[in-house]
Amino acid sequence: MEISQIDSTITAESAVTGLQWIHMNNTISLIALTLGISIFVISYFAGGKENKSRLVFSVLFALLIGFFSMPLVIKAAHWLGIMESNFGIVFVVTVVMLFVACIAANLYEIVTVTAREARPPK
Repeated sequence: MEISQIDSTITAESAVTGLQWIHMNNTISLIALTLGISIFVISYFAGGKENKSRLVFSVLFALLIGFFSMPLVIKAAHWLGIMESNFGIVFVVTVVMLFVACIAANLYEIVTVTAREARPPK
């Protein structure tokens, strides 16, 4: 029996299940998630309320840059032969996460410092 239409969910499902992360204890993942959420809560009260728009702008802009640069990183990793193993896939995703985190932090710094310098002194 032949399928006349291409079902895109089969391709998407196999691509999602093909990504396997490094095996680690669930407790470590729970601690990391709790630490991440607590950093958001602490930073909200430490100045995040006043700088909310700058934070959101920095994160969203870094997300867009990471989203649009990901295909080129994947093509380069395939060309270098890195994507042949699970360790290579984890390495590429980790590098992109680091790239996006660095962009967000530096972009926030640029927006904050530039905004401070643009205001006249009191």
